[in-house]
Amino acid sequence: MSDSPGLVVAVGSASGGCGVTTIALHLCRRIGGCFVEVARAAGAAERLGLDRTALRSWDATGPDRDPVRLAALPMAGGFRAVFAAEEWDAGEVVMQLAGRFDAVVVDLAARRPPVPCAVKVVVMPATVTGARRARDSGQILGKALLVANRLGPGGEYTRAALEVVAGRRIDVALPCCPALRDAEDDGRLVGTHTRWHRRLDELAGRILQVASAEPAAIA
Repeated sequence: MSDSPGLVVAVGSASGGCGVTTIALHLCRRIGGCFVEVARAAGAAERLGLDRTALRSWDATGPDRDPVRLAALPMAGGFRAVFAAEEWDAGEVVMQLAGRFDAVVVDLAARRPPVPCAVKVVVMPATVTGARRARDSGQILGKALLVANRLGPGGEYTRAALEVVAGRRIDVALPCCPALRDAEDDGRLVGTHTRWHRRLDELAGRILQVASAEPAAIA
């Protein structure tokens, strides 16, 4: 990789349980690099079917002195992943990883404040309450990308109606995906042939556009 830091993409939300971890994991598989779970409550290890007790955690003070090599574990999707330690400076971890990987995708969960990043993705459920929380949180201001998850036929509200409540345009709408639920039950990532994944490709493209237009880090 180049001498410049890798692209850091932070995925977060103002609402719990709306798919931040799932989106961040699949996004990392799509663009490559390293996934970072900021908080254990996100459950990324369990989402991948891994036994967390058997995983090596981040330890910047260990005898090896190379926590990046030890903690960035290879995943079946062709990317690496670092899972939250009991106590760590998540911002410092992300910056170290950005020096080693071309891209770092951070699962922020509900962390405040977020880690430094080049592109911020805010996920909201396809509900009026979710849109209102996203708007009131202030997270979707500026250059943040807004993603509506599980939006589709049979839903209570349309994309246009949710945009009115959120007060801005939804950048990408991810549809409901039964195959994704099945994959989660099996502790794996969904295949790349689904309509959901095609929309994720659209999100990856938007991220690269924002990153190329605005290389400076944002909060």
